[in-house]
Amino acid sequence: MKTCLLTFFATLTLFTTSLQSVCEESRYYFGADYIYWKPCVDDLHYAIVGDQPIGTEDEVNYKFQFIEPDWKSGFRLYLGGDHLCDCWEISASYTYLTPCQSTQISSKLDNSVALTNIQDNVADFRGRRASTKWEMEYQTWELKIGYSLEFGCFCEQSLTPHLGIKGLVLNQSRKDKLEELNGGNNIQRTSRKSDFVGVGPVVGFDYTHHICNGTKFFTCCDGTLQIGSPDCTDRFKTTGNGSDWKFKGDDDCIFVSGAHFSLGFLHDFCICDCDFGMKIGYEFVVWSNTPGFRFYTGDDSESDTGLHSTSNVQTLGFHGLTAGLNIQF
Repeated sequence: MKTCLLTFFATLTLFTTSLQSVCEESRYYFGADYIYWKPCVDDLHYAIVGDQPIGTEDEVNYKFQFIEPDWKSGFRLYLGGDHLCDCWEISASYTYLTPCQSTQISSKLDNSVALTNIQDNVADFRGRRASTKWEMEYQTWELKIGYSLEFGCFCEQSLTPHLGIKGLVLNQSRKDKLEELNGGNNIQRTSRKSDFVGVGPVVGFDYTHHICNGTKFFTCCDGTLQIGSPDCTDRFKTTGNGSDWKFKGDDDCIFVSGAHFSLGFLHDFCICDCDFGMKIGYEFVVWSNTPGFRFYTGDDSESDTGLHSTSNVQTLGFHGLTAGLNIQF
């Protein structure tokens, strides 16, 4: 029994010594990532098209038209340090992306196209062509601290739990237009904005596995809960009949939850006595309960003019490629 205990403590001492020797090698870095992501946003319909004039007594089949955001380029800047003060790590990053999309739909039939999500008091207008432009400004920043736990026969694996603070800026806008195109001069326009700024805690982990010759596999997963105040503005205007309706409102505070998952490969190399690192990977980002655009449900009566669904029920996210380069010192 005594021999077993001595063997155990001797092995533990050797492992601890090896682990500490690895963690004493401090490293600082600064880098930039190119991101090529596709936004995925729900409830981005802007018009309906009927196979018969809308409002006729005949049976009419309607088809919703949606905004389908395309892939968009962005960037991320980051800096930090590894193995600081007995395996502690600290990092900061900033991500910026501005997706946008324009589209339109036309019909050969008069009065067969209508805008959706419009207040009912100004919705009594049909046309032949609908167009829209949607824009988003997406920014995140985060500051995290973690502790590296290295293990494996040669400490080739590392698990780093981390926590910190994260901020989110999520601004969306869209402009819709409906035209008669049959000799009439009526044009219906809608202008909408939805802005949100939040901040909250973030917690997660990073995992790396050294493969060979400076090449590593990595994965990262974290979640955050943001608290912030949304600001939404809607305007509906129809030329010809002179209607111009404006709606504005904001909540004191709401919660927005988010999750981020990434995986890929890292490769460290040296050129002219300078240490560099390359990264290529794939990322998934999702945000729930985000502010979006209101669905107006009121009828023509004045008491129902402002009835609408809650604006913070949207789910949106991104997925796509990430490639980057950093310098280490």
